[in-house]
Amino acid sequence: MRIGELAGELGLNPRTIRFYESIGVLPEPARTGSGYRDYAEPDIERLRFIKLTRSLGLSLDDIREILALRDRGESPCSYVRWVIEERAAAIDDRIRELERARGTA
Repeated sequence: MRIGELAGELGLNPRTIRFYESIGVLPEPARTGSGYRDYAEPDIERLRFIKLTRSLGLSLDDIREILALRDRGESPCSYVRWVIEERAAAIDDRIRELERARGTA
């Protein structure tokens, strides 16, 4: 599948996909004889995972670490749990700040 088709299917911009490749979150795909990127099912699933985790507020650094653990055959569960707990704590802190601000307004 070419990058334009992939982008359309997943609702992503082709530049975003190329960016993910450039930072190593998505491995560079195979190329066709004419040099076009040729994405396979594992690339598509990886991009779906990246899109989902980004929508949940995970940083690209966190996503990179989760994927690296998985790529090495290690379970990323404990790391994911830690990331989610940290994210929840940050949200709780922000809620407290907003509630204090509301009380002083």
